[in-house]
Amino acid sequence: MTCPRGHLRVACPRSLRGHNACESQGEAHAPGCKAAKAKVKPKPPIAHKAQKIERSRVQYLEKHLAEAQKREAEALEQQTATSEILRVISASPTDVQPVFDAIATAATALCAAENAGVFLYDGTLIHFAAHHNWTVKDLDAIRQVFPRPPGPGTVTARAILTRAVAHTVDVAADPEYEIRGFVDEGFHAILSVPMLREGDPIGAISVTRREAVGFTDRQIALLQTFANQAVIAIENVRLFNETKEALEQQTATAEILRVISSSPTDLEPVLEAVTESAARLCDAEDVSILEEDGGVFRVAAFRGARQLQAIEGTPISRGSVAGRLNRLLVSPEANGHHRGGVPGPLTRSETGRPS
Repeated sequence: MTCPRGHLRVACPRSLRGHNACESQGEAHAPGCKAAKAKVKPKPPIAHKAQKIERSRVQYLEKHLAEAQKREAEALEQQTATSEILRVISASPTDVQPVFDAIATAATALCAAENAGVFLYDGTLIHFAAHHNWTVKDLDAIRQVFPRPPGPGTVTARAILTRAVAHTVDVAADPEYEIRGFVDEGFHAILSVPMLREGDPIGAISVTRREAVGFTDRQIALLQTFANQAVIAIENVRLFNETKEALEQQTATAEILRVISSSPTDLEPVLEAVTESAARLCDAEDVSILEEDGGVFRVAAFRGARQLQAIEGTPISRGSVAGRLNRLLVSPEANGHHRGGVPGPLTRSETGRPS
């Protein structure tokens, strides 16, 4: 074959039939036949990709929205609980027990705990003050070791000893933990937060779980808030009682002064007013005013049990509280005008409450 310009051109018959001819005759691999190109799958349309991205974005937003709603619900629940405790504090200015009970209940629920306990520290021993959701066996186990001094033997005692948060995920694996009965009942995780007043421990709040699962930072912070509220309640009651006692003492003093001014020649009404005020302010069952008369006691005034008259005429000695005080407060040279003696010390009855 020649081209239009006269050049000679040789061609394969198969090539003259074209590429498809080789394929149609099953000769794709025969000499002179080129292999057919693989078919390329069409790319997905851009709209499909956009839908997939949007779907992932929606799922991401839904997840974060659910987490935000959960956090908001928890925050609202915590605010409600703290507000309720503050309400109880304001409604109980003279009694901390309702506050402790409310704190134990709220701590159990909001910390996802099995139970909660509130403990008070008097400077020497730790006392079990309030609890929520404790069984009889649980209470028996805890009361076998409390009251007790601060120390490493319990998580609560550690918190008070160290004045810091004490958190143990599994007390069963804690060699220092001493309440084996508590372990036998199936408790594992324990969190205790101290109640601090001006840096000094006055108690602690503890929560427990039967699973060896630690408490979260959020739950620890919440328990610290409850501990602060407990301190506020204790301080409120203390200040209220101190103010009340001071007012009662001032009132009693004013009343005695009034009796003195109205009885310038009679000592008996004054002594009766003193014994009455002393009994009320000291919460005493029996009160006596004794005077020294020739080395023996004479009863100048008394309030309460008639047995107090039994000490009339008893020798003054160190064998009685009144005798020891008399040696300190009354000099041998002192001389009164009532029954020839000086009114001696005020004392509670030795037949009633101990002096």
